[in-house]
Amino acid sequence: MSCPIHTRVRPALAATLTAATLAAATLLAGSVLAVSPAGAADPEVETDYGRMILVLDSSGSMAEPAGGGGSTRIAAAKKALTTVVDKLPGDSNVGLRVYGATVFDKDQDGACTDSQLAVPPGTDNRQDLRDAIDEVKPYGETPIGYALREAAKDIGDEGKRSVVLVSDGLATCAPDPCKVAAELTSSGVDLQIDVVGLSVSGSARQQLQCVAEQGKGTYYNADSALEIVKTLTRVSQRAVRPFSLTGTPVQGARTAQDAPTITAGQWTDVVGGKGSPDAVRHYRVQRTLPGSTIHVTATTRGTVGKWDEIGVTLTGPDGSECDAEDDYRDVDQYSVLSAEVLSGRDVASGEDDCWKGDALDIAVQRGNWEDTRSAPFSLTVFEEPPATGVDRLPQWQEGGEYVAPSVSGKARKLVAGTGFADAPRIGTGRYALDIVPGESQIVRVPLDWGQQLTVRARFPAGTPGVEDLTGVQGPFGDVQLYSSMLGAMSGYADGTDSTSIMPGQDAGELTAMSPVVRYRNREAYGDGHPVLPGDHYVVISMNADSGGDTWVQPYTLEVEVLGEPGGAPAYDGGAEVTQPLEALAVAAAQDEAASDPTAGAEPGGDRASPAGAEDGDGLSPGIVAIAGLGLVALLLGLAVALRRRRTT
Repeated sequence: MSCPIHTRVRPALAATLTAATLAAATLLAGSVLAVSPAGAADPEVETDYGRMILVLDSSGSMAEPAGGGGSTRIAAAKKALTTVVDKLPGDSNVGLRVYGATVFDKDQDGACTDSQLAVPPGTDNRQDLRDAIDEVKPYGETPIGYALREAAKDIGDEGKRSVVLVSDGLATCAPDPCKVAAELTSSGVDLQIDVVGLSVSGSARQQLQCVAEQGKGTYYNADSALEIVKTLTRVSQRAVRPFSLTGTPVQGARTAQDAPTITAGQWTDVVGGKGSPDAVRHYRVQRTLPGSTIHVTATTRGTVGKWDEIGVTLTGPDGSECDAEDDYRDVDQYSVLSAEVLSGRDVASGEDDCWKGDALDIAVQRGNWEDTRSAPFSLTVFEEPPATGVDRLPQWQEGGEYVAPSVSGKARKLVAGTGFADAPRIGTGRYALDIVPGESQIVRVPLDWGQQLTVRARFPAGTPGVEDLTGVQGPFGDVQLYSSMLGAMSGYADGTDSTSIMPGQDAGELTAMSPVVRYRNREAYGDGHPVLPGDHYVVISMNADSGGDTWVQPYTLEVEVLGEPGGAPAYDGGAEVTQPLEALAVAAAQDEAASDPTAGAEPGGDRASPAGAEDGDGLSPGIVAIAGLGLVALLLGLAVALRRRRTT
């Protein structure tokens, strides 16, 4: 996959472009993607919906009371699911599967395969879903494992996929649903299983919690009819946007000698767990621009319920280490792990810290503290052009005092993303969100050269007391900042409190602040200093309660972008860098279109690239053609390729 590095986008020209001018435009070898204004929230939020299948328990026990009086579990679940259907986004792809609906007793034939796809996943099936939900009646056994396997088939094996299991009891049939959940997610990069337990306790609750843990999802307990409605609505709305890893599948090697060659771009692979021969995966990346900086980040969700770690090492052609970094934590609390390394010229000496090597080895490894299971991960590789006059740029600074966001006004309601790819882009302002134990939420904030980010998450008093639910050692909350290349940024400012016991009856807050985005931050010792502009990420997490208790914790997120843009480096060829991940996505869309033999057959059509566009493989890096119109076409092509939906 060839990857031009930048694309210049001039939005003001877009409205005036015609199909003829798009067809005639010439593509650039390099590119720049403009940063959105950092001082205000983007009025439009990008979302990318996946496929979801609701799996409903129709076993006989669903006729029992739901708690709170006046309703059975099945009645409460049906009411909740109807509400879910009414509130789901119109573009979300949703289906319904039931189990235990047709065979009464375990001794009868077919009892342990008693599961039916009531409504296939789709976007235009809302009335069919309502009708099917209305017809469900409690009847038979509880073949959860079989239903989960069938549900995975219902939503296919590509793209974002989510299963929401709604159950009130212990499985009465083989296979073990916990093992099935592990089996389904062990090789699936974008599959997640969330579970809503209806008034369950003891071994049934433990089994459903295990299904959620092994399914890389979240367990929610609902003990009353009202809780069932609230919980299912909330879970389903977020399940259509499960945590996802972005990239093209690639298979790394066990040794550097056998490593496949990859280019700049985003890739996905699976790294083995403790004791696995695939616990380290190797790749080779080739420089295409002499003197460039190679940025590499490895990202995974980690394993829920386990201490976990991911690390990435960049090695020169002589076997000497250029840079190494890892990210590790208790992923009951933190569901995102991301480590970033880079290799480029040392500002002071002018020497390349990887000995001017053209081919570099990338090694991704697990920490392997205790987990033997494999973990899907994404590998992001970005090549930054060489810069001149960097000794005159602002130097990196260590430390500083925390500056709280200075924002006011009513908080705007916001649904955060579940991964980096679907995180909504916001700016300076106040936002109203809520979170549940075991969840991580992500938003993105664009920063330019010379700017920095300060955040505060404020939790109100009056929510359930921590000690009432979990004892003295209550659930923890955390706020973590990530760079435009998805690297975890370490604590920077004095006076921040990024990890704390979640407040209950008393109000509380979590705070964090990034360093200023500077080119020369790469001189800093250690990690945590952003070296490229673009979207920076805020991750708010709350650790899962060991007892499985779940409640909705509201909070207000305050965000402010500090500083005026300035201090950009001068890149060879006049190139610019503002949104590295979007540049990679544009390049990937361009390559996909170029590889299509029918691309360009219909000038002005809605294909992923304009007719006559060239892939750019034969163009000399650093030579930039004057072709703003063609670049807008690239951006439009990206929108088609990603099939994104914009909502206000």
